[in-house]
Amino acid sequence: MITVPLSFFLIIFLILLAILTIFYAINFFHIILTGTTTISSFLASLFVLALVGFTLFGTWYFLQGTDWTRQITIWNSSWLGGGENNIF
Repeated sequence: MITVPLSFFLIIFLILLAILTIFYAINFFHIILTGTTTISSFLASLFVLALVGFTLFGTWYFLQGTDWTRQITIWNSSWLGGGENNIF
């Protein structure tokens, strides 16, 4: 049986969030350094930032009561055999 703690998925989420932050910073500095500070670039950046803020708030709100030490079963060999927990 292969199990992983639920916190493993939180770590993956945080890595993806760090990558998103890096890309957003690159985008912001690219807009400033190239002198393309137009209203459309500002609105697009504001829209992305607002979506990220709503996503982070929703993630925080819905995952408040989560037990991060809980184990998730990724693979169990009894699913294919005649074990007592057979799903077929």
